Amino acid sequence: GLFRMRFNMHHKVYQHRKVFPFEEKVKEIYVGAFRAHMHLPILDGNGSITAWKDIQESLKLTADGVQLFLQLDDRILKVVEMYHTPASVLAKWREEGVSMKAIEEREKSMCAARKAAQELERRDTIKFVGQMNLSELDVEPKPEDITPEELDKLEGVDEEEKKALIRKIMKKNRMKKLKEQFKAEILQSESVAESDDEADEADEDASTPARRGVDKERR
Repeated sequence: GLFRMRFNMHHKVYQHRKVFPFEEKVKEIYVGAFRAHMHLPILDGNGSITAWKDIQESLKLTADGVQLFLQLDDRILKVVEMYHTPASVLAKWREEGVSMKAIEEREKSMCAARKAAQELERRDTIKFVGQMNLSELDVEPKPEDITPEELDKLEGVDEEEKKALIRKIMKKNRMKKLKEQFKAEILQSESVAESDDEADEADEDASTPARRGVDKERR
């Protein structure tokens, strides 16, 4: 009933693995725009621009802040994609004593936000196939992480230096094993993800005739 419907919505929509990359990309756009002190227009009753205000003003409970906040919907993604800092804003920053280095940093952040918006438009996002808690990985080097052959190569080395080299080799080999383990789990996750996609498509195909039947009865 209702609980099954909610479970399906979370599984297939709200928490679907394909939603995560888009959420990350949108977050990247907003963070870049805020760091760049992107300016948005303040409009009068006729829709004419009266001023340009810093996007960070949208966090303040003022008349301008509320108007800016209302602009932070889906439209902002297209605005960011086409945005270039107005000359009047650059002049204002110089008058306020903002250094050239700070202005360059803001422009870099704006470029990053613009690039993210363009990638989102092209659906060029990361592929999310699973997750792993890195804090649970055993990264501490162990005696079995060094081979007898590697130990033989250290014969004749000073004792203190030998200990340091042994630990370095053990750490390197441990990380190599963890990388292989992580790669294997990712490949397994990709296989499960593809199976889930096929199952979702099968569910949609199966439910389509049923929906058509319901619609026909209603008519």
